[in-house]
Amino acid sequence: MRNFITWVAALIFAGLTGLSLEAKGELKLEFIESIDLPQVSINGQPTTIHTQGLYVSEKHYYITGRGESNPKRALFFRVTRKDPKVIELVDITPESPGLEKLDHPGGFDFDGANFWIPVSESRPHSRTAIVRFPFAPHAPLAEQQPDIAFQLEDHIGAVAWDSKNRRLLGANWDSQEIYSWSPAGRRLERKATHKFFTKKADWALAIQDFKGLPSGLLIASGIDKSPTPHPSPSNAVVEVFDLSQHDSLGSAHPDNPSNHQQPATREGMAVRGSILYLLPEDLGKNAKLLLYKMSVIR
Repeated sequence: MRNFITWVAALIFAGLTGLSLEAKGELKLEFIESIDLPQVSINGQPTTIHTQGLYVSEKHYYITGRGESNPKRALFFRVTRKDPKVIELVDITPESPGLEKLDHPGGFDFDGANFWIPVSESRPHSRTAIVRFPFAPHAPLAEQQPDIAFQLEDHIGAVAWDSKNRRLLGANWDSQEIYSWSPAGRRLERKATHKFFTKKADWALAIQDFKGLPSGLLIASGIDKSPTPHPSPSNAVVEVFDLSQHDSLGSAHPDNPSNHQQPATREGMAVRGSILYLLPEDLGKNAKLLLYKMSVIR
């Protein structure tokens, strides 16, 4: 883990107080607990869901995943936090002609009014529809009317909302490139990732999910695919970036304390308050939501 200076902006987001703007430190993730998520059934049949993205609101966990039945479908779930057995789901597979193979929903983010969800074909350099899904926590999920905001020719595995610049960011397969778009879908940038984060020439984080933070920061989770990885026994990575400086501010390597051996950052990630949430396993296979306390060591 590296020292960094401007982490304080993320701390404001995370609800951590009492640190000055000049505070320095290292990101620490302390495991708190795991929450069991139940088996999912579709039309009365237990179904495995290949988990992708995660978002945590006051009342719900929102999850994207691909239903592994035949045919495979892109699904959006809402799980009640007080009682995880209460699950709603909506099929968000695009139905427009030519989009039939788009069955892979990715990591997603929230702009304060809508979720932005990439739904792609499950191969590199394919095609993606960016789905806009309204946020209405007090109404049934099935009553909401998602729409395709825009489309592009590439596989986008994760989308984040940059609130400071009011733009969407997208990472393609293995995060080889980073895109940015206006909410209307106008492409603003498409750059090789090492040119987007210019002060991190050794970029090797394959992003699975990422989220925009206030003050132009970004938190990402994924897998370290560096040829000379960090000496940590885990290749799971959580990393914070300063978009204005095009630089990494620091990272941590969380272990997966559950009985499964998947990297903790294999799939979904979300932040609420000072808690980091990771969902590495597929729903339907004894999936556990992993909770970590985020803090800074001076």
